[in-house]
Amino acid sequence: MNRKIFTTLSVITILSFLGCSDKIDNNIKQYAKDYTLKKSDEYSYNNYKRIKWFIESPKSITTQERAYTVIKAAKECKKQTQAKECTIYQLTTQSSYLWGGYFYTVGTIKEDNSLEVEVSDIQLTQIDVNIIELYANMRFKYQDMEAVKFEKMFYQMVSEQLNIPLEDVKLPWITRKNFTLD
Repeated sequence: MNRKIFTTLSVITILSFLGCSDKIDNNIKQYAKDYTLKKSDEYSYNNYKRIKWFIESPKSITTQERAYTVIKAAKECKKQTQAKECTIYQLTTQSSYLWGGYFYTVGTIKEDNSLEVEVSDIQLTQIDVNIIELYANMRFKYQDMEAVKFEKMFYQMVSEQLNIPLEDVKLPWITRKNFTLD
């Protein structure tokens, strides 16, 4: 009797997952935008193949567009690379993969095809993008510099290069929230 209940629950779970998968695929068609793969890294261990893709998708503006673009890329990454797990980072700028944190969206598809997605609704200005670009490039170049020394140099350089008063220079902060899959 218990075996029959377990089998029934398993079938319901699988059918529910298939229904979610169909809905996710429909949402990908509706919301996902084109993207460009900028960089790929493999970080496998113990024969467990894991891949990171860093993508740009300038037309992904809303949280739905960003999330489903990353999900689309994750599914394509897994299919193309035969990885057990793929993590996708949607870049805020061309160089933001050099120094972490500046990603609009981060999503992972796991071996069992489960998805975890965090997305930001922030809309960066061109000045924000320029500051992040300078930060990523400089932080990579001066990564061995003491943090306090780097910060002083960075703010001074941004002020000079972007012609912004020093007191108005602010490093944008990107926060992401868990995205609930519809």
